[in-house]
Amino acid sequence: MTAGELAEALLYYSNVHVVIDYSGLHELVRQIGMPTLLTVLNRKGISAVYCEDALATHNETKNGRTMHSFITYRFSGSKETGILKKRRQILEYVLESRGYSKKQARQFVDRFRRIVPIRGLGSDYYIKGGVPEAAKQDLLDDTYVEYAARLAALSSGLKKLPAGFYFRTFEEETGIVVETNLDFGQINAVRRLNGDEGDWSTGHILESILSARGDTTLASHYGGEFYTSELTSSIIRLKYHEILRKIELDQQERSEFEDIVIENAPSLQHVINSGQKTFGEFLLLSLPAMEVRSTRRVVPGRRRRGRMAGVA
Repeated sequence: MTAGELAEALLYYSNVHVVIDYSGLHELVRQIGMPTLLTVLNRKGISAVYCEDALATHNETKNGRTMHSFITYRFSGSKETGILKKRRQILEYVLESRGYSKKQARQFVDRFRRIVPIRGLGSDYYIKGGVPEAAKQDLLDDTYVEYAARLAALSSGLKKLPAGFYFRTFEEETGIVVETNLDFGQINAVRRLNGDEGDWSTGHILESILSARGDTTLASHYGGEFYTSELTSSIIRLKYHEILRKIELDQQERSEFEDIVIENAPSLQHVINSGQKTFGEFLLLSLPAMEVRSTRRVVPGRRRRGRMAGVA
């Protein structure tokens, strides 16, 4: 999550629920600072939850075969800090690593924990058995897996899939086995040409399926539209076409508003993320704008006259 994405959500939606994980907290604190983040989370119409664990695919080679498993993991310390057993210690470490003193970190963490509950993706809170187990059940649908793998492979920048493309998963006692004719040497060469870091393997394809399950689980739990990556959105669409229909309509209306009512308007997300404007400047303007947010639809091809409610 970036500060620009958060700003757009606050501007375009009356109610926003932010799911923050360890890396997300690091990034938001880096971009806007903890005092500003706490100010935002105390605003009317926004709430948050902190997920202390993250989703991942664990890959291990046994007897020449790569075995995969869906897991959750969480930060538990470093060589410098040693093992951090308590949640408070982990959160304080995030702030201290961003330049806050121990006293400041302790005070900010106290405020953060008062308004942001802590949950786990691997627990039964969101779905019985946890998200990794639910994603594992998704692998039983061979057609879904193959099409999801197709989308993930093409998202790497690969122009064409191998002839007779296949991507199949099999569950064994020691993990998940994948059979595919994808050429990861070719995929990684394309990624390097595009300036992307890190090599891909079968585990990365599986992780895209895991991410899709995680996002749909959260959306189902909170009962709202959700913001996710283009790849994850495409994979989710394979199974859940209707769940994305409403947010796609909203995005279309927003695009029409920018293109027709305010021609050539820059993206709010880009303006903030590029440093042209700060998140603090957005907050100064956004509160009165959100209070008078218009509920009328923008009709394509027509221009409104008079004052535009909700536009700074």
